[in-house]
Amino acid sequence: MPTNLPPGFISASNAYDEATSTKEKMKAIANILSIIPKHKGTEKLRMVWKRKLARMRDLDERAATAGKRFSISVRKDGAAQVAVIGLPNAGKSALLNLLTNANVEVADYAFTTALPTIAMMPCGRAPVQLVEIPAVMEDWRDTENGRSYLGIVRNADMIVAVIDAIDDPVGSLELIVEELTSGGIITDRPAPPVKVEVGSTGGIEILGEKYLDGDPAEIRQAFQARNIHCATVRLVGRATVLDVERVMDKRIQYQRLVIVVTKGDLSGSTEGFEALKKAFPHLTVLPASPLKGEGMELVRDGVWDKLGLIRVYTKSPGKKRVEKPITLPVDSTVRDVAIRVHKDLVKRFTFARIWGSARFPGQKVGLDHSVGDGDTVEVHIKK
Repeated sequence: MPTNLPPGFISASNAYDEATSTKEKMKAIANILSIIPKHKGTEKLRMVWKRKLARMRDLDERAATAGKRFSISVRKDGAAQVAVIGLPNAGKSALLNLLTNANVEVADYAFTTALPTIAMMPCGRAPVQLVEIPAVMEDWRDTENGRSYLGIVRNADMIVAVIDAIDDPVGSLELIVEELTSGGIITDRPAPPVKVEVGSTGGIEILGEKYLDGDPAEIRQAFQARNIHCATVRLVGRATVLDVERVMDKRIQYQRLVIVVTKGDLSGSTEGFEALKKAFPHLTVLPASPLKGEGMELVRDGVWDKLGLIRVYTKSPGKKRVEKPITLPVDSTVRDVAIRVHKDLVKRFTFARIWGSARFPGQKVGLDHSVGDGDTVEVHIKK
């Protein structure tokens, strides 16, 4: 146990041991997590207690009557789906209206949005679906509809957090990050450079051990605790034992996050914006003023860049290109384009011609040729 834990930790831990019901144990764990300070030295300990809390919550949910639980899902549409979240009165609805030309109710009181709101945001010729989620609050996961809202966020391709530049912006983002983390969604750091493949023979093999900050024995112990005795762990960059454990835990998901700081037209907003950039230097932080309609193109471009997508146009030989592009990850190839058009194209593929990022217009290329944003690809097949 870290030596800098306060004396109250022992009594709080004893209260958990003495608890007899699931709800009592959940309450005791919440108290323990409020006592344990947040810093690098206690990160592993907090993760242990958060796992226990997640198990207790799962037990509590299974015990509840399934028919009484609220459930909602949002079908994906457009090039990507982005969940828009934020605390009450942060300006989510006003931002959504300006980005999408929607007509969402905007009011100066909390919880105006009662259900998820869906609208399409134009990004060039590839629209992005925005889903505004009702306001985040403390213990959001445990609210009546919290699990359903978290499910929508988990299913999205990215998250936009809308933060009020005036009203404690750093504290607001910390609360959002904490609530998402408690729901198994990690946004304040990139996914660890770790891949785990469970096998049937060979024991626990660790490849790239030179990148590990920690004891390899702890990784093997973590697998054994999950009754996994054969697996390969590949480290392709610096990682800790805790990073490996997070990758092992399938309930944990890493999501891309963009911060949109609103109310940029008010006094003190610049200080709030700079404070967020300083506190979260690894995140994309964008200024905006929905009331004045300023910063919308910056937000659109920032969201598109973070999604990591490219737009590729297709055409058949001798015909004009299709004006609606397909969207693909930035590292895509002609093979990926062909598969998206029709899976049989790869089997019958002979060559392709490419315009845009090619060395010259109409360059003849193969399946493994990389494609860029705005390219036009013409696939030729065997007759």
